[in-house]
Amino acid sequence: MSAPKKHHDVPRFFLKGFVPPDSESDQLFVLDKSTGKQWQAGLNDAGCENHFYVLELDDEGDPFALEKALSQIESDGAEALRAVKVEKRIPRGELLTKLMGFLGLMAVRGPSVLDAIEKPLAQIFKSMLCRATDSQDSWNEVVEDLKKNGQDISDVSWEEMRRFVRSDDCTITMGQNWKMSSLLEMIPIATHLLAKRIWSVVDVPCPCGKPV
Repeated sequence: MSAPKKHHDVPRFFLKGFVPPDSESDQLFVLDKSTGKQWQAGLNDAGCENHFYVLELDDEGDPFALEKALSQIESDGAEALRAVKVEKRIPRGELLTKLMGFLGLMAVRGPSVLDAIEKPLAQIFKSMLCRATDSQDSWNEVVEDLKKNGQDISDVSWEEMRRFVRSDDCTITMGQNWKMSSLLEMIPIATHLLAKRIWSVVDVPCPCGKPV
């Protein structure tokens, strides 16, 4: 069985709750808040990005290990939410732990959250590069430091690097594994904070007049 290409940051079971219960279609109405664009998409094509949780590995490890681990949290969350739906109250014990774990994951897993962390760091690193190329002397120090670590970039001139660093062609990304590591670090923090809140269940009838 091949690994899934589309990785959902909004689980399929969660999206299904926005499809009318008597509908024969799995189509959702999707809105891009940044552009105002609207379109319809199936459950498999909404709330997802290709290979979003893939790990970059040099050995024979499983690059889809994180996607599989998160799917277990989603399964636990689905179980807990079913209990909320049936009992119309916040669950206790193990189900409460599963619910909080799912909510913690949902709070930090989206691309916008990771972008909000990555972009300021990328700006800091670019500023550091600008300072490192302020003068010929500062660039020479960088070249010598890298040479001590086994990286020889002495064939790159200061003028060339200075122009590149200050151009739009110079972009900095933190790397896929860094993003996934940050995600894993944020999940327990978000879960802990959410678990300290006081939660209530509000039973709101479906606008269509039918149970969901």
